[in-house]
Amino acid sequence: MWRRYRPSRPGAPPPAAPPEPAAGADAVEAAGPRRHELATLALTYLAGGITTSLVVSQWASAGVTLLAATIMYSATGELALVAVLAAGGSVVAGILSGLLVSARFGLLCVSLAQRFGGRWPERAAAAAISVDPVVAVALAQPTAERVRRTYWRVSWWMFAGWIIGSIIGLVLGSRLGDPKALGLDVVIPASLVAIVVGAARSADAITGAALGAVITLVLVPVTPGGVPVLLSVAGAALALLVRPSRPAVAGPPTPDAGRDEPEGPA
Repeated sequence: MWRRYRPSRPGAPPPAAPPEPAAGADAVEAAGPRRHELATLALTYLAGGITTSLVVSQWASAGVTLLAATIMYSATGELALVAVLAAGGSVVAGILSGLLVSARFGLLCVSLAQRFGGRWPERAAAAAISVDPVVAVALAQPTAERVRRTYWRVSWWMFAGWIIGSIIGLVLGSRLGDPKALGLDVVIPASLVAIVVGAARSADAITGAALGAVITLVLVPVTPGGVPVLLSVAGAALALLVRPSRPAVAGPPTPDAGRDEPEGPA
């Protein structure tokens, strides 16, 4: 049914333009995570904190467990601590081993170096609590200010979930019995092997892991517990030194390739 055309009154403001449609998933990512998405990330890290602290508390005191959860902020780092303690190493050697393993997350911040801004104390603090989801969400932001704000917003939600979960795991761990009777002693080596196997996707990684394993096996009988783990990082350095040089890849042939050059005048 046709509607009668009614001209606008003189002096009336022009009709408002319709809102532009959203740009899809890219617009949602650029806008940053919503509150329910942040809550989901926090709950995920809360569950991880419970599980990790539950294992660590069977070999370390409550103070060491909370210290490890705070300064390592990494399940693999805390498992490295437990591996050293289970082998008879000292707490200091275990913490250093855990920090060494957790330091790999700080390398993720290299991709944010040009867009994060801030002075070096803030940048150092950001690197200390860097994890994969935080960097990925921050990199999706359109401006440097949004990168920095989103990074800290997501970080605090996830870090809070991790610490709360670690406290819950510590309380639950104090009520458990012998960790070996529960099979928790198998969790540590199985988890570390799974991490190494998952990371060994290139020749360099396989070489570094093999050299690190050899260094550890050689040093275990002659050094205190924890020292072989710290020195096994030399395997990665040796893998970089013995990396074979790759031959240069020939480019596509030019249109004139294969043609005989014209002979010059005699």
